[in-house]
Amino acid sequence: MNFLFFFNNGPSAGFIHLEMVASAAAGLNLRYTSINSTFSCAVMTFFCFLRALSALLVALSMGPAVLFMVYDTVLNTRNTGEL
Repeated sequence: MNFLFFFNNGPSAGFIHLEMVASAAAGLNLRYTSINSTFSCAVMTFFCFLRALSALLVALSMGPAVLFMVYDTVLNTRNTGEL
């Protein structure tokens, strides 16, 4: 089973390729498959959390910058008498 995760924005640009290969010689049983499924679910959850965290940090850093730009524009407009 192959999982390919793409991160296309910000400092996490690139890709992480996780490959889980089950060997026929290992004798697949239900427990072995269940452990791999649990692991892959945990890995997917972890990477989704990292992506959400990076988006949150970008939003938090951009919020005050946009707020100050709007405030500066209002002050400039008010000082020039265009309001």
